[in-house]
Amino acid sequence: MNHLAGFAAQPRVRWAAKRSAGDSRTVTQFEYLSVAVSIVLSLSVSHILVNIRAVFSPERRYWVHVAWVVLALFTHLLIWWGFWSYREVESWNLATFAMLLLNPGILFVASATLVLENPDSDWDSHFYRVRRSFLAAFGCIPALALARDLILFDVPVLTLTHAPELSLTTICAAAWALETRRAQAILAACALLVMAGAAVSIWIPPGASRALVP
Repeated sequence: MNHLAGFAAQPRVRWAAKRSAGDSRTVTQFEYLSVAVSIVLSLSVSHILVNIRAVFSPERRYWVHVAWVVLALFTHLLIWWGFWSYREVESWNLATFAMLLLNPGILFVASATLVLENPDSDWDSHFYRVRRSFLAAFGCIPALALARDLILFDVPVLTLTHAPELSLTTICAAAWALETRRAQAILAACALLVMAGAAVSIWIPPGASRALVP
């Protein structure tokens, strides 16, 4: 049992093949764990992309739904772009790995809820049917990012660099609570504005800043 616990706490992987005599490459914990994150993100974004044509179909599209789909796609990009910063974590265990994998997993659930392969109605009706389920999941992503930065990097929650995460969490909570179509339209527009601000991170080298990264 102790052996299994030690294996879970300190995963080590070595390439069987050697590039040259006496030289072997050790895979770092960060590289090892990044494979799982990559797989989950790939499955999630591929689900959206496979159905993206139906989302934008003129006969069925609803712009509020489209806005959240675009936000979900962009969140995949931000999570992957910001993942590089976690190479700075010196010691990993099962708990910190689960914490890191939680957001990609939740994003997969949110994406699958927001975009169905064969919806039985137009996207307008579908969005209002799954609105609360989607927003509850999607709103957890920036909130968990705040908690993760606090635990792993000792970054306070209430800082200017966390303004996008705090804003998006608030928007999701408000959109979950308010049912009117006008409120949903206003909050979707606000979420797009937050995304536009977060797009600045695209011009920053990967991992150079954890700001704007869910």
